[in-house]
Amino acid sequence: MVAPINSPIYVPSPEDGGGGDPKPGGGAADPTLKMLWENGYVPGFNEGFTNPANAPSGTGPSGTAPAPPSHASFSVDLSTVYSVIVGGASTTSGVVDAYNALKAKVDAVVASGTFWGQEFAPVGTWYDSSGLAGGMGPIARTGPIPDKGVQKAAQKFAPIINPELQTALRQVADAVEIYGVYLARLDLAGQAYASADHGSILPEVAPRPTA
Repeated sequence: MVAPINSPIYVPSPEDGGGGDPKPGGGAADPTLKMLWENGYVPGFNEGFTNPANAPSGTGPSGTAPAPPSHASFSVDLSTVYSVIVGGASTTSGVVDAYNALKAKVDAVVASGTFWGQEFAPVGTWYDSSGLAGGMGPIARTGPIPDKGVQKAAQKFAPIINPELQTALRQVADAVEIYGVYLARLDLAGQAYASADHGSILPEVAPRPTA
């Protein structure tokens, strides 16, 4: 026997050994993404916004990081790091635009009460018997005919599929956010290396006077 689906949004029907119809899931609303890099955001040591009006609520500099351990000497090509950051931010910007377009479609589907066929009524022909009283016989009429079977199935399907769409959307948003954090940390690493490299310059030593 196949084990029942273990899902917070699916309750097996009585025929499957469950307690009733599927119930919609809960959770936080899906986020709307925004490219902070394009709004004056400067990550790193001087983390913040060049224009405070662009700062979202709750945004601020991170806490002080612990001192790194000693390490063998190494060198970093900062131009390569910069190219990766700029290229990554450009690619992510396109993903953000595509995500927000997809989110708008998912929001419209979830908000609609008819998308999955909850009010499905195809156009058809039926015969109106009101003409029998006048001896005219049944009158053929054309118009939407509610399909109760499809409507009932759609009304059960919608609360199952809609949360699944939102979950998939949230996973995409999480992936984009994680990559954004990676780019910010890569930028911070480059700034840390540049700062350490600049700070390691020894001052010029005045020549010792000779007698």
